[in-house]
Amino acid sequence: MAVFPPNPPTTLSSSLIMALPMWSVGEFHHHLNTPTTDHIQKAISAPFLIAWNFPPYPYVKCNVDGSAKDSCLAACGGLFRDSSGNWIEGFVRNIGVASITMKDLWGILSALQKANSLGISHLWIEADSMTAVSLAMNGCSNNHPCYPIVSEIHNLLAGPWQVQISHNFREANRAADCLASHAFHFPIGLHVVHNPPSQLISILRDDIVGVTFLHNSPL
Repeated sequence: MAVFPPNPPTTLSSSLIMALPMWSVGEFHHHLNTPTTDHIQKAISAPFLIAWNFPPYPYVKCNVDGSAKDSCLAACGGLFRDSSGNWIEGFVRNIGVASITMKDLWGILSALQKANSLGISHLWIEADSMTAVSLAMNGCSNNHPCYPIVSEIHNLLAGPWQVQISHNFREANRAADCLASHAFHFPIGLHVVHNPPSQLISILRDDIVGVTFLHNSPL
C-alpha cells in the first residue's frame, strides 16, 4: 500500500488569515506532533482554511462519508474523481441500522469495492472520520464490533494496487456528504451513481476552482 503526503487543508493564524500562505495537512500534523508545547497550542487554537485538493496523477481520489437518520438508520456515499477533478463515478449505500463509526467504515469499504470493479490501480480515499480511517489503516482486535468490516477492508487493501487512506475535514468532504444524504432515497444496498445529482453540481464546481472554508477546530 503506497503512502504519499496528503495535501488538503491549511492552518493560519486567526489574525492573519488573508495574509499568510496555507499549510498542507501534512505540515499541520507535523506541527501537532512536534514536542514543542507552544507549537501544539498554536495549532489547536488556529483556524483552518479548508479546500478540496486534486489527487496527484495517476491516483484517483474517492471522498467518502456516512450519514445518519432517525438516530439509528445509516447510509454512506462517495465519488471518484481524477487528477483534474473530473467526475468518474459515484455510489450510494443505504446500510440500514448501523453505528456512527460503522457507517463511515462502510463508506471506505464501498469505495474499495467500487474502485476494484472499475479497475482503478492507484486509489486515494479520503474520509472525515478519524476513527474510521484509523481502524481501516491499523486494524482492530477480533472482538471489536467493527472487526468484520475492518477485516474485509484489509483483505481488499492486500490486493495488487496502490491505495492511500487519509483523513480530511468535513468542509473538504461536502460532495461525499451530499451523496451520503442522497443514499436514503435508495433501497438497502450499494447503488452506482453514473451522473452527479443536481444538488451536487455546485459543490463539484467549488472543489475544482478551490473554494475555501474556515474550520475553527483541527478535529
